[in-house]
Amino acid sequence: MRKPDALSPAEKTAKARRRCRRALWWIIAMYLVTTPLRCYEYVIYSYLPQMFYDWGPFFTFILIISTEGYSVYLAIRYFRLPRLQGFYPFFVFVIAYNMIGAIHPCETNIKSYSSVFRDEREQFVKDYCAKKLPRKPKFSERRFVLPPELRHLALDGGLVDITCGRNRRTALFFTYLGFLDTWHALLYQSDDSFPDDPYILDSYDITKIEKYWYYILH
Repeated sequence: MRKPDALSPAEKTAKARRRCRRALWWIIAMYLVTTPLRCYEYVIYSYLPQMFYDWGPFFTFILIISTEGYSVYLAIRYFRLPRLQGFYPFFVFVIAYNMIGAIHPCETNIKSYSSVFRDEREQFVKDYCAKKLPRKPKFSERRFVLPPELRHLALDGGLVDITCGRNRRTALFFTYLGFLDTWHALLYQSDDSFPDDPYILDSYDITKIEKYWYYILH
């Protein structure tokens, strides 16, 4: 087998074309697989054991970043080749960028997860505040972990935070718990009012999904 330096210009171009085409097909395949996964990520992981949600998104992110990094490498290395050849790395780079940047299925992901279990969540809050369910606080008087059969209602470990007021019931169903008090959650307001809890108002994004429901990024 000859060393790369011994290849003729035509052979180098053919080798570059093969690499770019291979990367292009890898990215198209990954795009087709990961886009539906990210659009319905919460719903899919809610039916799987907790360990899948603990590690699945992380490994998916690493795989996407690695593939995009390789596409950037190809674009830098082969961009100065003849015009037709330069099309491949450019196309690979554009698709890879769209996978992370321009195409962002977060809204679909949140709305689908909210709607699939909406009625079940509302009934749970109603029954809990009516004291039809046992109260098992974990972190505070109103924050606790759901039983295993209901963990799908709060994706990150089944953690919920419920306040039972006379005129309003408020519930946070957590979808993500991070470091330094970073968390994401579905918020239920039984009177459909805008959140007025200082802890929630301190969030950097409060998005109304539908009547009674918000999504909080804290």
